[in-house]
Amino acid sequence: MASASASPLGGVQKARLIQIGSEWLGLGLPCQPILGPCTADIHVGELFRRLADHGITMTRAGWWKPRSGADSFPGHGSTGGRWVLDAARDYGMEVVSVEVMDTSHLDAVRRVRDDSGFDGTIVCWVGARTKNQPLLRALGDQTEFPVMLKHGLADAGVEVVLNDLEFVTRGTQRWDDSGNLILDDSTPKNDNILLCVRGLEKPVHSDTPHRFDSNPDWIGKLQKHRPVVLDPSHIAGKTRFVWPVLEEGLAHRPSAVMIEVHFGPGDPKRRVALCDAAQAVPIDEVPRILEMLAQHNA
Repeated sequence: MASASASPLGGVQKARLIQIGSEWLGLGLPCQPILGPCTADIHVGELFRRLADHGITMTRAGWWKPRSGADSFPGHGSTGGRWVLDAARDYGMEVVSVEVMDTSHLDAVRRVRDDSGFDGTIVCWVGARTKNQPLLRALGDQTEFPVMLKHGLADAGVEVVLNDLEFVTRGTQRWDDSGNLILDDSTPKNDNILLCVRGLEKPVHSDTPHRFDSNPDWIGKLQKHRPVVLDPSHIAGKTRFVWPVLEEGLAHRPSAVMIEVHFGPGDPKRRVALCDAAQAVPIDEVPRILEMLAQHNA
């Protein structure tokens, strides 16, 4: 990761600007697309090839999937990760974002990366359902992987997100027998952190058609601390709602948008997303996303 002093906006506070792959993310910089499937499957190579044809260099794909139902597909794990990183290597993806659910997944990501020979950036994100203090601290202890922190479904405000952020920036801390912090043994390590806005649980009587309540006003508040990624897919819940959620969110100037993309209902091979197929944008509509970003960034 490059330092803020080497960035295109050298005067911007370091906390507000980080480099992911070849792109800088932060206040005053263009909003970047992060596109890919919700979950890795055996067709990810073809999907990445088509994304690369559109100039996409930052992607996402789940290896492990936290689910709301015990019998729901949990992801292909490291096997799916190998499919993802092999495809990313072959089609020039600079950045791959993957959700990690516990500390053991960090070692699994390292092994798959080393086995595949992928030399790009892997962003490890903590999801709305999986954040826990040991994982947050472990992510803070390492510097190999930038971190993306999604807020919880029921977080009461940005203060909760910033509190979670502190567990990452502090990393593992050491205390003496009297309960005093040992400062020399508690040095923060990882400061390459993104925050992600992904919607909140709806009130019982909500009239929104979206799966979750949109909270775009959080974007500006959190951008003061770290670059913010907007996830319109999970807010929308259905593909047709992704577009208005994206438009609404862009007005608050996120640093990036992370959108689920798959082959779509018109695919002649009938390849269907393994998770959250209802909210995936068809690959043929990627130009529409890019046009919205181009107009926003102009």
